Amino acid sequence: MPSLQERIRMPFPAKMIRWRIARSGVKNNRPWAQVLAYLDARDYRTRLDEVFGQRGTNWYPEYAWQGKVLICTIHFKVDDLWYNYSDGADETAVEPGKGMISESFKRTCLSMGFGEYLYKLGDSWAIFTDTGDYSSKIDGSYMKWNPPQLPSWAVPQ
Repeated sequence: MPSLQERIRMPFPAKMIRWRIARSGVKNNRPWAQVLAYLDARDYRTRLDEVFGQRGTNWYPEYAWQGKVLICTIHFKVDDLWYNYSDGADETAVEPGKGMISESFKRTCLSMGFGEYLYKLGDSWAIFTDTGDYSSKIDGSYMKWNPPQLPSWAVPQ
């Protein structure tokens, strides 16, 4: 059985990875876009359940204000001892209240090591195609694209 640290650092299934454009443009009549991989807060909750057990019994989040920053502390139990990690987030541009809760939760999960490997992907580029799974407005036109393929070390074995 993998150790606790190995279970925390285990890559998420590729289908859970979401992508967003960090910057984009058109050069020589061809679109380009640098993309960033991320996980949804629901995916982190699922992984916390898998690693620590049922939420509410073996782990739970707690939120508190520190000035204008919302701090999320995740309390979790290992071998009948409780531990915690905390991180925070400012108001987000999209759905400010909900976004702040979600961002502080995700940042705390990252502090614990969940999904941290996504930051090691380096520069990732969109693959533009007429049948892409994603659609984004680039220089005034909507274009379809697919994310890059994840390297073998970034997918579960």
